[in-house]
Amino acid sequence: MLVVGTNTPFPPFEYVANGTVTGFDIDAINAIAIKAGYDGITVNDMPFDSLILALQEGQIDVIASGMTITPARQQQVDFTLPYWEADQTILVRKGGGFNPQDMTDLAGKTIGVQTGTTGAYLAEEDNASLGPIKDHDTFLYAVLDLVNGRVDAVLVDSPVAPAFTSQYPVVASATIRTGEQYGFAVRKGNTVLLNALNSALRKFKGSPDWDVLLTKYFNDQQSMNQNQQGLDPLQYVPYLLTGFYYTALLTAGGLLLGCGIGISLAFAETCLPKAIRDLSAAVDQVLRGIPLIVMFFLLYFSLPQVGITLAPGLAAAIGLGLRSGGYQSQIFRSTIESIGTEQTEAALSIGMNTFEAYRHVLLPQALRLSIPAWSNEFTIVLKDTSLAYALGVTELLKEAANIVALTLQPLGVYLIVAAIYFVASTGINRTMNMLYVRWKIPGLGGGT
Repeated sequence: MLVVGTNTPFPPFEYVANGTVTGFDIDAINAIAIKAGYDGITVNDMPFDSLILALQEGQIDVIASGMTITPARQQQVDFTLPYWEADQTILVRKGGGFNPQDMTDLAGKTIGVQTGTTGAYLAEEDNASLGPIKDHDTFLYAVLDLVNGRVDAVLVDSPVAPAFTSQYPVVASATIRTGEQYGFAVRKGNTVLLNALNSALRKFKGSPDWDVLLTKYFNDQQSMNQNQQGLDPLQYVPYLLTGFYYTALLTAGGLLLGCGIGISLAFAETCLPKAIRDLSAAVDQVLRGIPLIVMFFLLYFSLPQVGITLAPGLAAAIGLGLRSGGYQSQIFRSTIESIGTEQTEAALSIGMNTFEAYRHVLLPQALRLSIPAWSNEFTIVLKDTSLAYALGVTELLKEAANIVALTLQPLGVYLIVAAIYFVASTGINRTMNMLYVRWKIPGLGGGT
């Protein structure tokens, strides 16, 4: 199986329907992979500007994401033969009275682009004559900003412009002839895979199956887009709950790992010699000082350089656990210190060693005393899972973005998402408060 990296939504080349990544690129690379002798593909949906890095680090085998072949990219990856030609289209608000015909007409205007795309490069080349350039994770967010008046125009690849003009109150005012060509990308120097894909691509483009694919995704695209308009976000609640299932798994994994790290660091910082206490405090500062998204990137993109490759979900769970471990260590350390030294001295006086005193006397009390603070950490980790989208993990927020692309109703979809997070966090906090009251230690701690 080939692992394919893509970035949705980029209709009709790649988008999510019924919880599955589909589109012209996906069907094409699957057919090509089979013709090349592979069993098929698995798809990893991730930010566009992370695709080349993921390919270089071995997280994916092929990029199939409407990627334009450019000299700069050819220095980083190898491209197959071109399979599509494209230009750049300027989108503006329908009825807005602004009708630019070339790049010079965009002088002084705010331009929306998708990060890492050729449209972004084109805008940067003309940056001296243009107004502010606003980067977006996807073309969808750029178009939504255009609809909401936050940008004056958006540069998109010409093949996907009809998908947006048929779904949103925007129009194509002009096409900038750039003569771009799309290709599938493989790791630099992977000539075996490159030759296999090129041979299969030639056969596929010369077969009737290629024409069938064109009809499916381009001739029928306008009617498909029209059928998507007005879809009720409530019918997608099961997909959002599936996304929340992965959110819950990430939360549980992060909290459990963080708990183990936190208990270990708290023991080292309160019960061991000064040199170890200082080292543990330094580790704790590092874990709390690195932004979570940076932690994700270090685990997912950097570890392959030393021979360790993690799946996106595992990298996200470990990152959440490391960050949470730094904060949980302070929760446990403060509760241990609040117990006082008398009980430790009593445990040592009856023959316990330091570890036994910590395990049997201090830790059980610290765990019960830390419940209020730990419930807050539980909620924080739950909400931090939304950053896992950067690695292509289809958790709740990523699933919501996919549904917004289908329903065109961001308000309704994100209100449902907010309700799911609210119910989950409220349930967690109330449950933890009940446990704290039940397990409260007389004479220690507060609460009701």
